[in-house]
Amino acid sequence: MDPMEKMDQESHEWGCAGRKFFASKMWALNSSGPFIAAHLKSLQEYSPRQGADSLSIKKVLDEAMRKLAAPRGDH
Repeated sequence: MDPMEKMDQESHEWGCAGRKFFASKMWALNSSGPFIAAHLKSLQEYSPRQGADSLSIKKVLDEAMRKLAAPRGDH
């Protein structure tokens, strides 16, 4: 399917392509359930060793300001 193709919204086929694609891929939701359940169970049994880091710039700025404010050698 051409991503640049335009379709008239008044056409009787408008939205048909999306529904047809969704219907043809519906099997993936049911068949992936056991794999997702096994993965989630493995996360409970073998939890991550460290927490997720934040991508926030605030954490980096706060750390930089703390180092600037601290006397030399007290990092």
